[in-house]
This record gives sequence, C-alpha cells and structure tokens, in this order.
Amino acid sequence: MPQHLDASIDVFRQRRSQLDSLDCEQTDGGGRASAGFDAQDGQAYLIRISRRVGSVAGPFRLTSAAVQPAARPPGPRLPAAGARNSVNRTLNPSDAYSVRLRQGVTYRVNLAVSRCANLEIYRPGTRSFSGGSRVETLSCGGRSDLLLDLRTPGTFDLMLLSERGGRLRCVCQGKGDLRLRTRLSRGRYFAAVRAQQQSRAGYRLTRVTRAITATRISVNGSSRATVAPGAVARLGRAGGREPFPQGSTSSSRSAFWAWRRFSA
Repeated sequence: MPQHLDASIDVFRQRRSQLDSLDCEQTDGGGRASAGFDAQDGQAYLIRISRRVGSVAGPFRLTSAAVQPAARPPGPRLPAAGARNSVNRTLNPSDAYSVRLRQGVTYRVNLAVSRCANLEIYRPGTRSFSGGSRVETLSCGGRSDLLLDLRTPGTFDLMLLSERGGRLRCVCQGKGDLRLRTRLSRGRYFAAVRAQQQSRAGYRLTRVTRAITATRISVNGSSRATVAPGAVARLGRAGGREPFPQGSTSSSRSAFWAWRRFSA
C-alpha cells in the first residue's frame, strides 16, 4: 500500500534576528494545504515545509500566486437571476454583493455550493465586514464551525491551539480587529491572544455561538395542526440539536498572553 507525505507549511516574517509566525497550516486528507499572508514591499519572508510526526518522507510541490483582496462592502448589485462565482480561502477569500430590499417583504436567500462556504448578511450602511453588524449567517452545514472575533486597537496575534498546545490556526501580526474562522472536531481547545511589538491595549474576544442545525416547529403543541382564519396559534420549537453540546470555558493571563479554553 503506497504511503504519502503529511506535511505542515509555515510562513515567517524575518525581523532582524527574529522570526514572526504569520500562518501555519497542515495538509488535509488529500495532501493539500494553503497558507496566506499580507506581503510588504522590501520585507523578507521564510516558508518552511516540514514533515508531520509519524509521516513518511516524500516529495512535494510548492506554488505561489498573488491573492485577491477580501471583498469590501457594499459590492456590486446582485443580478435578479443570482450570481455564480467561486471563492478560495487563500487566493480569493470572499465575494460581496448588494441588494435593495423593501420593508415588510419576506425574502428567501439560497446558497448552493459543492463544498464548504458560508454566507453572511449585513445591515445597510456597513463599511467593514470585520466590524459591521451581521444580521444572519448561513453555515456550510459543518457541525463544528467556529468563529473567534477579536476587537482591539492594538497589535495582537489571535491563535487557536489544541489541548496539548499545538498551534492549529493563527491570524498573526494584525493591527486592529481580527477574525479567525475554522472547523473543529470534538475536543478541547485554547484561544490565545498575544501582544506583538510591545503593544498595550484592551481587547474583547467573542466566540460566536454555532447555530442549531436541525429543529422542529410545533403549532399548538403538535407537529401538525389546522388553524382557522383569525384564530390564535401558539408556535414553539418542539426539539432540536446543536452541532456539539455547549462546552465549559476557563481563562488565564500572563505578561504577554491571554488564554481561553473551551470545549467543542
């Protein structure tokens, strides 16, 4: 049976004798991984490909490409027949569209994808998707989607660590608000906030609650009911399930780090 290389790709920014970690990703079940970072003119970067523990040695192919900037509001008008496009977490992370809605009218929004993608709806007047007021989020259906939202004026790293301290994701060297989105398996994790460049500032870290993936609506206590015109009907949620039970959390602080542990 042939064996294949399982690897990690790490991106570092060289700053004098120091290396600042910008991104770290591991290959998936198909042996693919992608990492992205904002490059600055005249700055030196290092990319490391390393074999994961327990993996056999093997060849690999590394490619690079320019990345399209993230979408900004409001975006072009959404055609009446809808839009067809593609996104990629590294090369083309997001698309945005705007649509004019009328008050009092019910609208249905449909997202058809072959792989995981999320759709977010924002209020009128939104100037930034990272700090805007989100009305609704349609998940790709993964029952372990996680979104960490960090609000701060400082220069911080936002990292997701495994229970043993291994780094899973990092939004590093960011100034101002940061967002980290990923998919998790059941288990315990750490969210770490680390100050960079002797930054001192307050922050607010929010773990966005995952939406219920299945639910049943009851009418007058029954799953089926006939309601006469003008009659009062009592609606309720007859049952539902969350992707994972809500886990416990704990937090701790040090001179340069702030930790928050949670269970998925």
